[in-house]
Amino acid sequence: MKTFLLKAALLLSVAGAVCSCGFEEFPENILSKSNVPVAFQKDFYQRFGYDTEVTYAYFDENENEIRIEFEDAAGLNGRATYQNGEWQLTSRVYSPEQFEQLPAPVRQAFASLDLEAPVGYFEEHGGIVEISRRGIGNTYYEFRFNTELGPRRYGAHAVVIDEDGNVLMHNNHDLNTGEWTVGLDVFLAFIRNRYPGCDIRAYVNEVHDVYYIFHEGFLKRVEFSSNAVHYQSTEDWLGTSWLIDRSSIPDYIWDEFEASCETDRWDGFYEPNLFYYKETPRNNQFGLGGPVSETATVIRWFVDRAL
Repeated sequence: MKTFLLKAALLLSVAGAVCSCGFEEFPENILSKSNVPVAFQKDFYQRFGYDTEVTYAYFDENENEIRIEFEDAAGLNGRATYQNGEWQLTSRVYSPEQFEQLPAPVRQAFASLDLEAPVGYFEEHGGIVEISRRGIGNTYYEFRFNTELGPRRYGAHAVVIDEDGNVLMHNNHDLNTGEWTVGLDVFLAFIRNRYPGCDIRAYVNEVHDVYYIFHEGFLKRVEFSSNAVHYQSTEDWLGTSWLIDRSSIPDYIWDEFEASCETDRWDGFYEPNLFYYKETPRNNQFGLGGPVSETATVIRWFVDRAL
């Protein structure tokens, strides 16, 4: 608590040093009447403008966390989150009717997936959520929706696209929204230390905590256990995987794959069409993925014995 208030006081003193006009009056609204420290009210208005309509504001002293909900000039509902004296993230929710307000590269990337038209968004998760996050230089967008597979049959989809139109993830199931998760600094530092020069594009809560990065020309998926943020432990790093060319698969991996088809009583043989490499704390592995049904794909992993 003392640390948080000290940071708030420091932020306010800096703001006062920049503005010589004396104490600044804020609009009289939910925020001004809340327990949110003045320094963070000022930061909020500097980010979003004084005409932003605030709909909720609260400072949770036990969690050292501030949440300010608002409606912006474009009619989007948003939330700004601060923790431990620092801005952590801003999220905005788009309804299906507001799809055209998305940036053009995002709309075009979504259209390129050539999916059946969504028949329903998962409104309880926001449907389409825009996230800007401390430590990640770009904004990214999470989509959750159903498509119609047949009479009374629907397929769930989760898609993540960054502001430049890169499709970072497309899964045939729902996922938890990342807009409630903060406190990622230690993991972002771990990733940048392990993969120098990488460009971190998104954090996604896919049951496990997943970070999508560009590194050495590859889109890589860095995965931590679901408890990592709670314990702030990088020892919960599970592995990093990325797609590779078929030509990068050694012959002995193909031999092991064929042998596995004889012994796997669940999936048996399938034709691999996705090829992966994965680093883990114990070893490195090659992955061969392919469809086993119209809606299911499996990946079998084999240890890289060349290391």
